[in-house]
Amino acid sequence: MIHKTSVDQKRFMSKALLNEQIDLCRGIMMMSYPGFHGLGKWEPIWMILENEEHFDEKTDLTDDLGYDNVNLWACNKEL
Repeated sequence: MIHKTSVDQKRFMSKALLNEQIDLCRGIMMMSYPGFHGLGKWEPIWMILENEEHFDEKTDLTDDLGYDNVNLWACNKEL
């Protein structure tokens, strides 16, 4: 769905396409973990698929992203 040729083909992302990809991930996870049995509620994929994303200090993963150890990439170029 996300590829450099999408621009050449003038394909746009839509909410329906993104929801389709989430449904595909849900199907894969259900094959791996039937009923999400054995998958902890703290797992990011569980939170996404069950729409339980809560942004607080426990799920805020930005504490390890400092200005001195990250790079920003856009259009295949490092900024």
